[in-house]
Amino acid sequence: IPFLQLAQDRSYHLYVVSNQSGVARNMFQEESVRQINQAIDGILKGHKINIKEWQYCCYHPEGTGKYSSESYYRKPWPGMVIKLAEKYGIDLSRSLMLGDKDSDVLRVFGIQNLIVQGKYPIQPKLLTPYHHNCFDSFSALNLWAQKFL
Repeated sequence: IPFLQLAQDRSYHLYVVSNQSGVARNMFQEESVRQINQAIDGILKGHKINIKEWQYCCYHPEGTGKYSSESYYRKPWPGMVIKLAEKYGIDLSRSLMLGDKDSDVLRVFGIQNLIVQGKYPIQPKLLTPYHHNCFDSFSALNLWAQKFL
């Protein structure tokens, strides 16, 4: 939350893009994704954090039904971010992508990817030209943000 507050205070607009392959793999329904996003949005609003738009991708190549395929909208592909950039006139060269796993390193030049080590291991082979900064904790991310945002 402190990182989001600082980014917002420094005139960044906040968007959420997430993979939700559990829908394609019948682990949960798409409606559950919407409900969870609304609940998180409510928590963030309680901290005066405004998410301008929520995007999610349900596709997965090992899924079943209508979401059973690869998709340009599935991270690490940049489809959701490109869609938001076109809709809102976002300059990706002045944008940040925050995530906690390898698939959050978007495959688009210009955007600065910030990865916080969490429960998912970060694979060094995936630290491509698209990757910029990896942090071992949210505290480290917040220190970086105070200096560079």
